[in-house]
Amino acid sequence: MRRGYERFLRSGINLAPLGVAPGGEPYFCTPRGYSMIGSEGVDGVHYCFVRGYGETVFAVSPESAGPERVRAVARDFSDFLRLLLACGHGAAIEQCPHMTRAQFDAYLAENPVADGQRAVLDEIAAALSLEPTPDPWAYIHGLQEGFDYGKIKYLEPEAAAEPALEAEADGAACFEPGGEPGIELPLKSRFEALGWRWTAAALGLCPEGLVLRLAREVAPEDFAAFMARCGLSFEDAGRKYSAAERMRIEAENPLGFDFDAALLLNGERIESSGSSGSGWISLDGAKHGPDSFLARYGLDPSRCWSFRSIRYIAPGLAPEDVRSLSLSLKPNPVDLPGEPFIAREGKVIELAHPATGEKYALTVDEIRPERLDLRDDDYIYPKCCRVLRYTLTPDTDALLLRDVSEGDLARRRDGKEGFAGTIGVFGLSAGAGHTAHSALRFEMPAEVEWLPVWRVEGGESEEIRLL
Repeated sequence: MRRGYERFLRSGINLAPLGVAPGGEPYFCTPRGYSMIGSEGVDGVHYCFVRGYGETVFAVSPESAGPERVRAVARDFSDFLRLLLACGHGAAIEQCPHMTRAQFDAYLAENPVADGQRAVLDEIAAALSLEPTPDPWAYIHGLQEGFDYGKIKYLEPEAAAEPALEAEADGAACFEPGGEPGIELPLKSRFEALGWRWTAAALGLCPEGLVLRLAREVAPEDFAAFMARCGLSFEDAGRKYSAAERMRIEAENPLGFDFDAALLLNGERIESSGSSGSGWISLDGAKHGPDSFLARYGLDPSRCWSFRSIRYIAPGLAPEDVRSLSLSLKPNPVDLPGEPFIAREGKVIELAHPATGEKYALTVDEIRPERLDLRDDDYIYPKCCRVLRYTLTPDTDALLLRDVSEGDLARRRDGKEGFAGTIGVFGLSAGAGHTAHSALRFEMPAEVEWLPVWRVEGGESEEIRLL
């Protein structure tokens, strides 16, 4: 019996601000016999217990290489919470087994705890009488020494493809695949909002809370027009795109429309604690994506669909507790690329907002070289960048400048091939001006091509009555 975990569930504390949102989808590298704890919502990273390993908490990292994808990070869930108290976020715990102490300490220094996270950490400490792990790096690395990973067996890709839909097939509407079954209330509510046609298919009630199943309809001709406009085809899925191209594709993709969904349950507003989704494309007679959602909820397979399962923390609800239900939908902000430019000191560059056409004058106040002090026993990091200081007329915080180049990758000191990532340096507003840092390189770049990135607000929310 996992007493620490059960005690945590009874507390009702939401770990989503700490990168451990309830639920999550298993991947090909998720161990068999897993019991999901939560997910980061980034790169498929999730946390789980594994049958046969008692109360040990594992971090699963699908983007890592080989056996490094699954690592034990805590002897039990109480220790996992102590690590969160020490680190402030699950990402530090998940990445710690792959970091040197210097890298880990630098990561914590560069990612301080935000106010919203601090409130959750204080709640954990007070409600569960826990204190931070004194030395989280030593604890996690000590756990790796002699740990027997040999018994772990992994899900096959086919078995991990649609676990949540398989769980729903017998009426189980759970936060987690393999979790305690819940009850699904059919909604079949069709409505128009935010310029789209939607179907609220069902509401799942499970011990941890609610799961809303939403489907958004996209006309095949609209998706075909998007692909033609962006020069896309299913045959060139491996094609490389520039940062600006990726940004435009993400902004224009009708299946990628991003939104926030809050529930109003019996008049009380509940924010979402995470979601998972998939898509269905029907185009020119070809079908792409899982069709289980279509069959289960009677959706037209000749259309394109974006599916979303959205989770809400509301433990212990019974069907009779759901007396009224409304959905509040709000489009999230979108990043739009502008036209790249070369900056030179004293130069004034005219920028046009890609959505409104409004003109801005960017004055280059200073360009200076900078070398960062990055040290590591295993890797050699690029350290050279250029810093751009500039002013905008009229001024706005909706603009960010980024290097068109992604910079150089770190290199292993021993010359062997291995995982090496890029490092980003971000510029912040400084008084009346702004700064931007180029990507890091081993040699100082003679000049940098900058990409203006505009943050466009999503618009007003709309409320829809479901029950």
